Amino acid sequence: MAGRQRCWRPSALAQAIKSGSACNSGKPQRQGKLMQPGLSLRMIVAALVVGCLLVLVPRFPARWIIPCLPLERVGLTLGEVRGTLWQGSAVLGWRPVAGQSWAYWPGRITWEWQSLWPPWQVAFHNAQWQGAIPLTWRYGQSPQLGAGRAALPAQWLNQLGAPWNTIQPAGELLLQWATLTLPVTPSAAPAPSVPATWRLEWQQAQAGMVNVGVLGSYVCQGEWPRPAFSCAGVTPLQPLQLQLSVQHDGTRWRWQGQATVAASQAAMMQGMLNFMGRRHPDDPNQVVIGN
Repeated sequence: MAGRQRCWRPSALAQAIKSGSACNSGKPQRQGKLMQPGLSLRMIVAALVVGCLLVLVPRFPARWIIPCLPLERVGLTLGEVRGTLWQGSAVLGWRPVAGQSWAYWPGRITWEWQSLWPPWQVAFHNAQWQGAIPLTWRYGQSPQLGAGRAALPAQWLNQLGAPWNTIQPAGELLLQWATLTLPVTPSAAPAPSVPATWRLEWQQAQAGMVNVGVLGSYVCQGEWPRPAFSCAGVTPLQPLQLQLSVQHDGTRWRWQGQATVAASQAAMMQGMLNFMGRRHPDDPNQVVIGN
């Protein structure tokens, strides 16, 4: 009959077998194989997972991951975290040794990812920094924080506790540092044997505990992460000359050095001299600093 496929013919039967069709008289033939139920379910689950990742990853809150970072191993902390992991801001805290009070950097630190592929790079910004500070991280290596410069008021030193909160410093601080290697990954490659240098200049230094105006300008410098540094006066004719070395012995800071005041300012700086150390037996205008 017309419209019906005859399966008894050898040529028609061979063609039907080759195409995978069934030979049912009067019914349309189906070609191909049905999808397996298990395979279909796996594809649906995979599609749902990929969709969720595409929605959630760009909005991943930074406050979920920041507490997991071992920042306290290098004396840092991030508080009041806002935004996402890829672009956000926080308050940066620092303390040179464990057990001391946290000193918080002025303003908020903002970050923005520059590269999502190795080497990964994040750019940090702050109002006191002169330009962006890059953080670069390669697989299997410790992250590196780029060199930079920052300016901030000397009152920031009060947060470090004694003796700064007694001296009541004023003036301006200019901080410079070389590239820092941050050993925050236990499985990362060891840090370089050469420490990174830093330099802190206290310009137009003043002290609230004495009323003599500007004491001078001083420079402190050291090598990170060693808890030690030295300080000295910049100009030879400033009212207060200072030669000082500072080191932390694991329990407290050790101060060693001497300070000399100009004879014309000695009467007004007696309280500060007594606070800084003991008088030199041969020079009443000089004190020996040590603990």
